[in-house]
Amino acid sequence: MWHNKEVEVITISAWNETEDVHFPPLFCDSSRIHLDPNTVDEKMNKTISEQKNKKVQLPHEEIRATVITDTLSAHILARLKVPDSSNPFPKNEMANKLPPISPRTESKMPFLTCLAADTEGTSIMVPRPANMEEPPKWQKAKHVSKEQFANLLADVTKANKEMKTMTTSAERMTALIDISMAAFKNAESDLKRKKNLSSNAQKWVNAFTVYITRKQVEEVRKVLANSPAYAQLLVETEEKKAASQRGIALPSV
Repeated sequence: MWHNKEVEVITISAWNETEDVHFPPLFCDSSRIHLDPNTVDEKMNKTISEQKNKKVQLPHEEIRATVITDTLSAHILARLKVPDSSNPFPKNEMANKLPPISPRTESKMPFLTCLAADTEGTSIMVPRPANMEEPPKWQKAKHVSKEQFANLLADVTKANKEMKTMTTSAERMTALIDISMAAFKNAESDLKRKKNLSSNAQKWVNAFTVYITRKQVEEVRKVLANSPAYAQLLVETEEKKAASQRGIALPSV
């Protein structure tokens, strides 16, 4: 339902989901729907009382608008009927209030009727107002077949495995980098200890430190060479460098 308050018209868009049929819209005059002020105030006060203990409280004007909308909707839904043997589609009555109806839908499209409590001749249904645009139609539901679901599940499973592999590679790469950094730190701290060593011992420590550090760097390079994450990082780094040279700032990674 769409309520145009300027012209006091509520448009009802009905759709048969089973057959994917959009029915011509129905229009009703909202000014003909009686709103009891006492009932509106009672529902509004009840809502205000219920939201006292909530962190977010709606403004009173918004609560009143919601209560009025709910009341109008309930009034219309109570009178919205689907044709059957007990209440066939009132073709003659609806003729001047609806656009042309196709033979496929005229026997089954919904319509508005009066209830026993309604005053005779006070139907809320009206012809389509001039120059009033038709509201948007319901979007057709997308049905997923078993094959589509199986393919989707396979894609998700594959992506999950790839993410686990990348995570494992990243953890291994992090561990190797930590070991390499530790080697550099050890090399730095060794400078202090080497002062108390003989010249031959210092040469041996230097050679051994260089060897260990080189081996660790080689291991890290092997991992980085086969790491998709590192390859992507290199691409982004080059893009940022090129953008910086052109004076364009890119967001940080």
